[in-house]
Amino acid sequence: MLNIDGDLTRERQRGMGLKRYTWRTSQDERVRESHRIKEGKEFDWTKPPADTGHPGQDFQCRCTAEPIFTELEAMLK
Repeated sequence: MLNIDGDLTRERQRGMGLKRYTWRTSQDERVRESHRIKEGKEFDWTKPPADTGHPGQDFQCRCTAEPIFTELEAMLK
């Protein structure tokens, strides 16, 4: 189910014209190290991390993609 949620998040954000996101974990003891090191880092929707894919794509991943609105805000000015 989380893969579907991750895919929907990606499509919604890209549909809004957002190109980047900030990786967010659940910040608990169950977060894998490969996901923990991504916490707070920015990624491009066209370039998923090779080892995990985008948030929610890896097996049982509970991470989320926090949208980055700065590019969109700049376009609207």
